[in-house]
This record gives sequence, structure tokens and C-alpha cells, in this order.
Amino acid sequence: SFADAGTGLTEGTLTTTSTSASTLDSIAIASFRGAKYSITVSDATGGVFEITEVHVIHDGSSASITQFGTVLQGGSSELGTFTVDINSGNLRLRVASASTNSTVYKFKRIDHSV
Repeated sequence: SFADAGTGLTEGTLTTTSTSASTLDSIAIASFRGAKYSITVSDATGGVFEITEVHVIHDGSSASITQFGTVLQGGSSELGTFTVDINSGNLRLRVASASTNSTVYKFKRIDHSV
């Protein structure tokens, strides 16, 4: 669980007004095989809030993602679209917001070693 992750737990925040993909987080592929994310998303302007879980994994040359457990409050559409890629030796978790409202993404990450 995230509570038991200890030193393997990383937290971060991204605030964006862009609908283009932005990097939410990245991990070194030489050190980590994948990660588990718990992500909260807030669009205070639109009054929409979201929590979701994302798992990511790679094989050294390509990356995969699955998203599940999404819960929305105040809306019926997800606030962003999550994708992954590998760039310069890092697996990147990217997000493209659904609107240009100021949207805040906060995450907690548990790493999984190679």
C-alpha cells in the first residue's frame, strides 16, 4: 500500500492550463521496471474533481499503461488523458487535460525495481 511504501514513495504536483500533453512524472528505466500511481485531479473553475489509479511498466524500449478505479465528483468526463512513453532513458507519465481551465494533478508513486 502507499502507507507502507516508505522510502519508495514519491509525491509530485503539476498545474496546467494546456490541453497538450505535459509530463506529470518520469522514472529512470535503468532503475525501475514500473510504478503504481494514485492521482487526484482538481478543476476548481469547473467544479470537477477526480481520483484514479495508474500502473505503468516498460521492457526497455516501449511502455504500457492501465488506468482504473476512476471516481469523478461534479462531472461526468475525466479531466485528462494519461499516456506513457520512453524518452532519453526515462519512462514518462504524461497527461493531456480535457480543458484549458487551471487543472491540478497531484500524485503519489510507488516504484517497482528492475
